[in-house]
Amino acid sequence: MRVTKLVIGILMIVYSVWLFIQGLLGGFLGIISEKNMVAGIIGVLLCGLFMANGIVYVSTENSDGLGGDIAGLAMMIVPVPPELLMLLLLVLGVLSPQKPAFPSILSA
Repeated sequence: MRVTKLVIGILMIVYSVWLFIQGLLGGFLGIISEKNMVAGIIGVLLCGLFMANGIVYVSTENSDGLGGDIAGLAMMIVPVPPELLMLLLLVLGVLSPQKPAFPSILSA
């Protein structure tokens, strides 16, 4: 389990750097794709969660308890995919498929 925690922790830290670069270039600056500030902010927040989770995994590699795994699970449940969230809001009737949720933001 020690090697697994170390490898997964390092991979999560590397992936968080990739998420930060993609969120910065694609979301904030609009170099990769169309400029989308919300996607950039979400990318940077996900980067922070993946970085924290990777650090927790690397720092708890020598422990036999499940504290690091439970903390990692809690951090990975936080970023719910936006499509799943939109589907849930549509099913609950909070959103209507005919009109956008935030017309002032989408019209700008």
